[in-house]
Amino acid sequence: METKTAKITSVQENQGNWNYNGTTHFKHFIKFEGSDTVWTYDSKSDKCEKFKVGETATFEIKTQQNGQYTNYKIKPVSQQNGQFAKGNKDQGVITALSCLSSACNLHQQSSAILDPNSVLTTAEKFYQWATQKSTLKQ
Repeated sequence: METKTAKITSVQENQGNWNYNGTTHFKHFIKFEGSDTVWTYDSKSDKCEKFKVGETATFEIKTQQNGQYTNYKIKPVSQQNGQFAKGNKDQGVITALSCLSSACNLHQQSSAILDPNSVLTTAEKFYQWATQKSTLKQ
């Protein structure tokens, strides 16, 4: 998914709803400055609390092709300590653990005995490379 920041020009609240696992979800239509696309934001509230006209918002976008039409969905991204956080997930930790897993797999294929220091050095190199390619802050 791609992350963008834009000023909100239009919010149409409660444009439909559906139930999932006993919870009602509401559909809100959002438009941003410089775009004619109407984005859909789904929430558990009939009021759109995360997107307000005139504010600038950071959000993830997801387009999904469904037959003859395209769904344009967004999800708000919160900012904590100058870094973007998606929900309660720490993307830096997730990336680091993924790099560590990849380093373990690489070292396991190349030698019978895993040297923890060598694995961590490789994981750190993977992490440095990954953070240069993303919006994560070091």
